[in-house]
Amino acid sequence: MSAVPRIPTDFGLAGLRMTAAEYLAHGETTERYELVDGVVFMSPRPTPRHQKIIQLMLMQLSCYGDEHTGFEFFMDVDLVLANDRVYAPDLVCYLPGKLKQLPQVLNTPPDLLVEVLSPGTKAFDLTTKRNDYEAFGVGEYWAYDPADGRLRRFQRSAGKLVEAAAVGDKADCLVLPGWSLDLRPLRQLMDG
Repeated sequence: MSAVPRIPTDFGLAGLRMTAAEYLAHGETTERYELVDGVVFMSPRPTPRHQKIIQLMLMQLSCYGDEHTGFEFFMDVDLVLANDRVYAPDLVCYLPGKLKQLPQVLNTPPDLLVEVLSPGTKAFDLTTKRNDYEAFGVGEYWAYDPADGRLRRFQRSAGKLVEAAAVGDKADCLVLPGWSLDLRPLRQLMDG
């Protein structure tokens, strides 16, 4: 006699209530999910423009990684913040030594976390997620808005993520010493 699965998967996972462990036990899926307050939410795949923005950032980060052995970054990967919260940020970065080995699950606060804002999730990313990233201990949180080309940087100060203005063509990252994001290629993409 076989046991009936606790969570049926033939209808997808969206809307189901579960723990982070139950959520992660489903492994890789064809859908893009996040776990928010114990409920699974599905969001559409990123647009080509969204992906291109991340690609442009990664190209610049790769140069930093070439100079800093052990620097790690991951795109669109599950990040476990709590037993009822698993987000899939666009990009997470770890300084050398932060991850002792390549983990099965990311549950360590990243030094830098980046989200490219989408119209449907902008408010959620700038409020709920920012607050959750702050409580989790993320070193620096960047939110790039393709609608207006604005980069919002939230840097840790006295235990809080405080917004710091990004002025000009370069955005300095406090948690990645010596690295700045050149905003010109992102702005050129938006103008194109």
